[in-house]
Amino acid sequence: MKLLKIKNKKAEGTLLGEHVIEIIVASFVILFLVGFGYILYSMFAGELQSNSEKASASMNTIKVAIEKLKVDGDSQEVSIFSPTAWMLNFWSDELAEIPKNCDKTKLGCICICEQGLVISCDSKNGACFSYDKRISMVRTMVIDKLVIEIKEPLPIKLNVSLENDEIKIEQIK
Repeated sequence: MKLLKIKNKKAEGTLLGEHVIEIIVASFVILFLVGFGYILYSMFAGELQSNSEKASASMNTIKVAIEKLKVDGDSQEVSIFSPTAWMLNFWSDELAEIPKNCDKTKLGCICICEQGLVISCDSKNGACFSYDKRISMVRTMVIDKLVIEIKEPLPIKLNVSLENDEIKIEQIK
């Protein structure tokens, strides 16, 4: 490899290529390591989330679908990925006992809670969304429960629609 010699005012020759190539290679190595570290962090960041954070993220997906119903009225398909072994529950204003996170002044409430902790569902063990319309689950022959279990195989697919001034949520098999 030829090295370029540049003469400065003192007429001394310096080798330009000697350290520049080392700096460029070191810069690429550092960028590679930072990128690799980011990819590793991204892969494991989802596993570091608590189940209540995962429930909140899933509930936000449902909220967005319900808000879209207001705008265009078309039914929305929603996929719920986590947390597994939790329950998707529905309440209306007709029920006396509803979870702590539900607003009692609203007509409907939907929650993602740990199994067995449905009524005590709060921000530590679940996520709820209260709405000014009734929210109900469509019962089908496949599903014979008033709750939807979030279990393998994931994702759980839901159809969210607005019928007769009521939010209807149906699990798609």
